[in-house]
Amino acid sequence: MCYDIFIIHVERFSHERSVFIVEKRKDKNGRVLKTGEYQRKNGTYVFRYSAGHGQVHSAYAKTLDLLRKKEENIRRDISDGIDYAAGEITVSELVDRYMNLKRDLSENSRRGYSTVINRIKESPFGQMKVRNVKPSNAKAFYIYLHDRGNKRNTISIFHCVLRPSFEMAVDDDIIRKNPFKFQISDILPNDAEKRTALTKAQQETYLKFVRDYGQDNYYDDIVILLGTGLRVSELYGLTKMWILRHVAFILTISYAEQQKSPTLLHHLRLPVVCEQSL
Repeated sequence: MCYDIFIIHVERFSHERSVFIVEKRKDKNGRVLKTGEYQRKNGTYVFRYSAGHGQVHSAYAKTLDLLRKKEENIRRDISDGIDYAAGEITVSELVDRYMNLKRDLSENSRRGYSTVINRIKESPFGQMKVRNVKPSNAKAFYIYLHDRGNKRNTISIFHCVLRPSFEMAVDDDIIRKNPFKFQISDILPNDAEKRTALTKAQQETYLKFVRDYGQDNYYDDIVILLGTGLRVSELYGLTKMWILRHVAFILTISYAEQQKSPTLLHHLRLPVVCEQSL
């Protein structure tokens, strides 16, 4: 039970003045409560404070000792400019705040991140208070994802969202340190499947098949992909003007390389195309 401050007003007629006697609040065990400390009817303790935003916030604890440890952290954070109240937002809310400020993302990139963001929201980790997240919590979350079949490359996408989100929280004085400042490789093995490139003989056989049975549709495209390592999206993003401007340079380099070791680019029929276009 919380004992309210009460004032006994005693008139001393001999001195013709008033004397105020203030009795301090105490908990059930008789311990004196400091300013802002209260004991509830169920025996738990609460500390009420204002962080300077005009709103009163509360911190709770089962014991008075635990409450006072929280008080120390709160006062230290307020003194250092850390917004303790803002630290009450969840990880999911912090990620949403960060993503809403990212205006330079393309729609494709935003859609790609949406899956990761939804999984963060649905996880218990996403409901944690930002100020309670420690490096061990962050690492445990990644191990949790990995144990459920997510590859390290997939988890790195989570890292690309969570690390800058918490860095923003540091910049905003919500937390002191970024719990995601670690390398994923320090906690997760490299489980990416090793890809075996086609041998020169296999590439020749594949090109022969495309030339003989592919109705001459994608032969040049496949030669470029094999010879340069471009992605399909990168190849078809090239404009005709770009190709015409750079093909002379490409062919010059390719010719020089072929003198050392013949490459697949000798299959390419671009010289004829360029001569006709020019």
